Amino acid sequence: MDPFTLLEEQVEFELKRRGASTDGSPRLLASRLNLNILLATECKVVPVSVENELDYCVKLLAKLEADLEVVRGRRRTAKVLGIQSQIIHIINRLRNVQVIDPTSAERVDSLVAVARELTSRVELSFVSEENQEDSESDGPTPPRPELRKRRNAIGGDPPIVPRELSSEPVYKWRMKKFDGRETQWDVHEFLLEVEEKAQTRNVSHDQLFRESAELFDGEALVWYRDAAQRVSSWEDLRRELLIAYQGYGNDGHLREQIRAAKQEDSQGIDVFLAKMRGMYRRLDRQVSEEEQLDEILRNLNPFLKDRLMMVRIDSIADLRKFARQAESARTRLGTEAPSPVLVSSRDRRTNVSAVREQEGAQPATSRDFQCYNCNSKTHSFRYCDAPMKKFCYGCGMPDVTRSSCPRCAAASKNAPAVAGLEADL
Repeated sequence: MDPFTLLEEQVEFELKRRGASTDGSPRLLASRLNLNILLATECKVVPVSVENELDYCVKLLAKLEADLEVVRGRRRTAKVLGIQSQIIHIINRLRNVQVIDPTSAERVDSLVAVARELTSRVELSFVSEENQEDSESDGPTPPRPELRKRRNAIGGDPPIVPRELSSEPVYKWRMKKFDGRETQWDVHEFLLEVEEKAQTRNVSHDQLFRESAELFDGEALVWYRDAAQRVSSWEDLRRELLIAYQGYGNDGHLREQIRAAKQEDSQGIDVFLAKMRGMYRRLDRQVSEEEQLDEILRNLNPFLKDRLMMVRIDSIADLRKFARQAESARTRLGTEAPSPVLVSSRDRRTNVSAVREQEGAQPATSRDFQCYNCNSKTHSFRYCDAPMKKFCYGCGMPDVTRSSCPRCAAASKNAPAVAGLEADL
């Protein structure tokens, strides 16, 4: 059905069937209907008067039959396409009536039969004329694709056949081949890149295994030729590759790398978490999320440690959420992350010692806390339902803010800017 050959009222009816808007110019409405047809939008019942609809369809069928009598020629003109589209539109209206009033099924079926007979007359006339053209030509002419498409359109909208995406062969990937001279880290990065490309290029694991020789070069290609005789799937080949170029018992070295991976002052929380989670996934013995969270919290940069010190964090998702808020506040306030050059390690040790002497021992983790607002040990002041009092958000001293707190003000001068915290709360 070609929406651009329908009347405006007919286009609006088809749009209502598909739950689309009927506002706009006639050309805009036709374009909107065309898009809905291409997307195969599910149709719904349009409330109408059964008798009025049946009368409308009878009159329109009579008009189209008369129009067909004067159609001559061997080309599918706009007039012919318009007749075919309106016949399909009539069938759609009749089916809508049948859903509203099942008792009208017999009458509807008879009118649908008339509409399909008209469509068949149009198609058969073109088939006979095309056969005549073929007999007059020197050689056979292949059937026209548009004719097959129109034949499928008899009795309703043209069916939308989903197009199957073709896969791209591995030899066309233009990626660096693995030659066996890489470090144990690059083996993981190599496999990650291969499997990402396979997914985006619609390559199954079976096809990836069949074409995997294209992924190796040098010493690794020699290894592959031997390994391919022992394995029968990509998963097995992947495991053999890790064993050959990473070896067993690598967790100890990898755990050391994880503990030493500190977040840089300019590094966002999402990038840091992606880096850490990627290393955790490489472990043969998986680590629980709680243990991962403890290690990640210890490796945060000083800015986030200061901002999240009194926040209850029970999962990595919580950490991501609150860290994003802290980084967003710093961006809005225009503050910079502290430069390691400006603060010596000696100054840092002195500041930490002074704060501990003034404040007393601080909780070792974010799970030990006390509400500074109501003194409860079941929640932090951020989650307190009692009326909020005035106190220092850093140490809990009453009747002062953090900027005027005698305990925290001195330490805050040498720490990253925290003014946005109280504003956010």
